[in-house]
Amino acid sequence: MQQFTFITSADEKTLYRYQISQSGSVFYVTISLMAHDKEAEPLGTKVLINITHHEVIQECLSHCRRHGQYLATRQRRALLAGVRDWLVCSVAVLTFIRLMIAKN
Repeated sequence: MQQFTFITSADEKTLYRYQISQSGSVFYVTISLMAHDKEAEPLGTKVLINITHHEVIQECLSHCRRHGQYLATRQRRALLAGVRDWLVCSVAVLTFIRLMIAKN
């Protein structure tokens, strides 16, 4: 059984570690998310059959790109939700102030 590790990054914050074991024509890939040079969170495993070493690495890179895009989209949605909540709160405060002024 041959083993090797492949580490790649989707952005400057996220680092993925792929521990790859080969037994015959079967590749076992264990995917982990790393933080501060320590394994932080195991994401899962994958079994790849009848493909080459190069195709295994391409699959790992593809996984990294897909998850990188997902994280960027999630961060963008969180930012937009925060801006929306701030706008709603601001309008509510301005409405409250206008009502207080109109009452007096």
